Amino acid sequence: MRLENLTPPPNVSTATESGQSTRNFPGGSQRTGSSMKPPPNVSAASAVSRVSQFATGLPPPPTASPGPSNTPRTHPTTSNSDSPGPSTKKLSAEALAGTKTWKKMKPLSPLEVVVRPLPSDVLPKPEENGLLFFGEEKLWYLGFVGRWAGFQSLVMDFYNSQLFRSACDEIKGHPIIPPRSSDLLDGSHGSQQLADFFQREVLEVVVGIYNKLLETMTLQQLTVPDSVSLGQATDEDLGNEDLAWNPKFVVRAMPKEGDDQTRLIGHAEYLGGRPGALSWAIQEQVKNSWGSLRCVLGDIAQWMLMDNIRYAFLTCSDEVIFIKFDIVERVKYVNRARGNEAADVDQVDVLTEPWLYYSDPIKFTDVLNEAEGKVPVRLALLSLLHIASTTEWHLPANIGSARK
Repeated sequence: MRLENLTPPPNVSTATESGQSTRNFPGGSQRTGSSMKPPPNVSAASAVSRVSQFATGLPPPPTASPGPSNTPRTHPTTSNSDSPGPSTKKLSAEALAGTKTWKKMKPLSPLEVVVRPLPSDVLPKPEENGLLFFGEEKLWYLGFVGRWAGFQSLVMDFYNSQLFRSACDEIKGHPIIPPRSSDLLDGSHGSQQLADFFQREVLEVVVGIYNKLLETMTLQQLTVPDSVSLGQATDEDLGNEDLAWNPKFVVRAMPKEGDDQTRLIGHAEYLGGRPGALSWAIQEQVKNSWGSLRCVLGDIAQWMLMDNIRYAFLTCSDEVIFIKFDIVERVKYVNRARGNEAADVDQVDVLTEPWLYYSDPIKFTDVLNEAEGKVPVRLALLSLLHIASTTEWHLPANIGSARK
């Protein structure tokens, strides 16, 4: 189905920063939600909906948002390798160290590796009129959605924390060699190359570094798992005839007691290999265009709900967004007083609303720049993995009807 013939999902709303509020939850934790009323035609029971498509390519989106800034830019049609490398002006010493030569005979420290930008010249150029998705149907996320406005700041706080710096000092004598070579066959599709690239360059590197951090005396003072590892979707039998369970990336943790558990999932949406596809998806979310945010989030949101996972990430050909589900409880009151009687307010219902929050996109080429609020991909994933390993990582049993 072409874009012009696609019937958008029902009337859906998106949370804005101005509409967010903070509520206290049992146990002292806080959840960021929205004071907006639920979309009139969307309930938690229809959080994920299936929309059909024909195997037809779409022309590249005309514009794309660079992320936090609202200034649009021309949507490029060239590969990532045509983009200039990151400027080295006004960067911290450690960010500059992340641009050093990295070879097997010249390994880098763990800290240098996590601040290092990803290579940008390894994926194929986007195909003209290439498919955004494969298959005849695409899941759309129709639930509550909002911007995870403080994610980059959260990553920066983790990077600057005494905990992280002390742990890094303990493992600075354990240099990291470059990622392994790809074992894909020549001619593999761009979607396969993207998944393979992210697995080798990001996940395997970050998991290896975090396992070294878990062995430090600094992190041993916390309640942390013994180790983390990369799993596969087939490790858990969650799919059925109606709902597939097929995330590309699964990160599992081995607690000190009990069996290993999935703590974090991720997926690679090639989106035709178009640069800036996630930025464009966010910009287009209010229009519900084919390839817009709700369309792109459909599969990963469904898998998070199926496995009760709070944290996830999604990557395209040159960007990553990080995702979390928060559960917001909204209490409904009614005044039973009549006429001039004194107010008689009574609680009549508690509405449970699962909200999905997404970070601003992080470019593969982003380098650590505190002044501009930019963080590199590996550091961002390491921070989220630490959160998923040390805080409440699964969703509560009661999340309304979102799984239906």
